[in-house]
Amino acid sequence: PSEYNRSHNGLQTWLTQVEGYLNLNRHVYNTEALKISFALTYMTKGAVVSFTENYQNENKLLDGQIYYTDDFKTFVAWLKATFESGDQTTLAILCLSSIKQGKRELEAYITEFTGLVNKAQLKEESWEAGIFFEKGLNKEYRDWILNSGWALNTVLEWIRVAGEA
Repeated sequence: PSEYNRSHNGLQTWLTQVEGYLNLNRHVYNTEALKISFALTYMTKGAVVSFTENYQNENKLLDGQIYYTDDFKTFVAWLKATFESGDQTTLAILCLSSIKQGKRELEAYITEFTGLVNKAQLKEESWEAGIFFEKGLNKEYRDWILNSGWALNTVLEWIRVAGEA
């Protein structure tokens, strides 16, 4: 199968590829946990990473091991509910949790970020948006801001101070 990229139209195609592969290799992927683990290995980009991390964290035992209790059909249903539902708020929050400035200009990052904040129905004054913004900033910007002594809470405060960097 190819890498899943969280597109609404591509989910069913991707699931068909995964299920076909699992069927051809049912002698290897003979438990529900192995099937789920296989699917998750093709979910490593963008907002899909957040889905994978959240799913694994929800199935983590106290000793740190991951133990999937869902069957594959339940996993697929959860996947469809997340990425096929058209719930733009949920998808925007997943995107916010994985967005990075990268090598682009600060203004481009701010523009994309604030668009996602609006889609996620978060207020620019919220501390949650501030945490996402900080997490996605380039290390140089983030370090400069954190070392400047500012006590920042909201995304608006982060954007203002980042513009001064």
